[in-house]
Amino acid sequence: MTISDSHAPPQILAACRNRLFRASEGIPIISVTLEPIAFGRNVVLPLTRSRLTMLQQWLRGLQETDADIVYLVEHDDMMPPEHFCFIPPRLDRFYYNANCVRVDAVTGRAVTYDMQSVSGLCADRSLLLSYYQAFVADVEAHGYDHRHGYEPGVREGLADTWRSEIPYIDIRHGQNLTASRWSPAEFRDQSTCRNFREVDEIPGWGRPTGRFDQWLQEQW
Repeated sequence: MTISDSHAPPQILAACRNRLFRASEGIPIISVTLEPIAFGRNVVLPLTRSRLTMLQQWLRGLQETDADIVYLVEHDDMMPPEHFCFIPPRLDRFYYNANCVRVDAVTGRAVTYDMQSVSGLCADRSLLLSYYQAFVADVEAHGYDHRHGYEPGVREGLADTWRSEIPYIDIRHGQNLTASRWSPAEFRDQSTCRNFREVDEIPGWGRPTGRFDQWLQEQW
């Protein structure tokens, strides 16, 4: 399942959709967007971009699917096939692929650290559905609290991590809804950026540093 607010350069969105289609290898894709796109089974919500809207998009996608296990992917992430080979060993836990590399769409700079991001999340559909139903209701009633975070199960101690052999790519293009951080000093909680380091050559993806546009074309 993927969501999009279309706030990213078209060439990035196209490359990410192409990689997701290839990596999913036949797994049904539901795309929940704010304007129509020709990708998977498209569900359009007539809403404006916001944090609440993003949560409502995840919830709607979970309501639309009948899959037992759901993988959550955002529109500016490129996924390797290995990501979809992971099957949660427990149905009462949220599982995050911690092997992610964030790439700057201007400079091609790439950093990685042990992260738990919604784009790397998979879990039992019923567990995710219950979580997002409560999350959306709370934000609708009280507004979004940054102390809560976006990541299901993390604050509650119900999250586990795993690492795919090939990382997935999170492209930072200046229109991301969440902040981009390029050094440990930018993190208020240092426990959320363990093993922070810059990388030049990304396993399975090549070198984006100083050549982002060319590198993006190579991903096709």
